[in-house]
Amino acid sequence: MPRGAPPDLPQAACPAGCEAYYERSQGGATATWCELPDGRKHGPYIEWWSRGQMRMRGQYQFGGRTGTWLSFSSRGIRTREIEFWEGDIHGKAAFWYDNGQPWKAGSYRRNLEHGEWAWYHPEGGKWLTGRYESGKKHGVWRQYAKSGRILGESSFDHGTGRDVVFYDNGLVQAQADYIDGKKHGQAICWHDNGKKAFVQGWESGHPAGRWITWDELGNVIKVEEYTGHKVGHTEDTKLGDQTQVFRRRVSLTKTGLLDVSTSKLYNPDEATEILADEAR
Repeated sequence: MPRGAPPDLPQAACPAGCEAYYERSQGGATATWCELPDGRKHGPYIEWWSRGQMRMRGQYQFGGRTGTWLSFSSRGIRTREIEFWEGDIHGKAAFWYDNGQPWKAGSYRRNLEHGEWAWYHPEGGKWLTGRYESGKKHGVWRQYAKSGRILGESSFDHGTGRDVVFYDNGLVQAQADYIDGKKHGQAICWHDNGKKAFVQGWESGHPAGRWITWDELGNVIKVEEYTGHKVGHTEDTKLGDQTQVFRRRVSLTKTGLLDVSTSKLYNPDEATEILADEAR
């Protein structure tokens, strides 16, 4: 039993030569794992939510994650199933919405997306399909309406091409050009009424030049000038509470155009980010 752990705390047996450890976070979650004398994790890792439900489980091998790691919501719904090898995300990866429906699924090779990927609508049915080659989009990517109808396509050559996102009625929602996997040139997003929502300048994956944001009526609500990848000058137009809500929505696009315009569905880096945050 790990030192200081509650007597009723379940745990898997540690391999020979390892010592069990226990930790409780400020939020009440608890975790147990095994360590070799040199401090490297080795053997089972188990984590629970504050009320005792399983949160995560997997295996370490000589300090690196290995095999299949599972994560669950506080309601017991499986949310992630990711394969590791020698500490890297390597193999199949699948994610689910809080309602238990599939969110996205694909595979990684040494922490980079590689192979066929698919994203799904929360209600079910494919939303986006495409292929990665060593972390970069390659080939034809297709977006689907909830009915299953193909809304449109984007084509890439090892990360170079134009990414396009469509509304369910077939109108273009956003588009951005990429070179070698990095956003480059002008990125544009439109409201569902056809008016522009914002225009952004990008240079090799970094913000560049003038960024302009409009509300649904066509009023300019924000202008930013980027110099050396930093904001040099910002002008805001005060249009009331509705504009503030809209500004919060579009400000997220600084992390990327298309991966935010459909943030719940398309964020290929999330597996790495979440697991890095959870790693102890």
